[in-house]
Amino acid sequence: MSETDSFIEEVTEEVRRDRLFALMRKYGWIGILLVVLIVGGAAYSEWQKAHARASAEAFGDAVMAAMAAAASSSVSKPSRIRSAMKP
Repeated sequence: MSETDSFIEEVTEEVRRDRLFALMRKYGWIGILLVVLIVGGAAYSEWQKAHARASAEAFGDAVMAAMAAAASSSVSKPSRIRSAMKP
């Protein structure tokens, strides 16, 4: 390989590298935006799951407390129902 071929290859490599950097400067923000959106979407999804689980646990705790209160109440169930139905 001669010196001119080596020089041409080096220049070609530099031109390719400059084009790549120009493309990254022009369109690199799209890749960064995609990564941020994916991470943000995953975080939101996990937050939604945690919120739904916490709501379900709170509802279950309330139901269990109501059942415990009803079981320990001295008032019989039919009279409680009748009193709740009175206007």
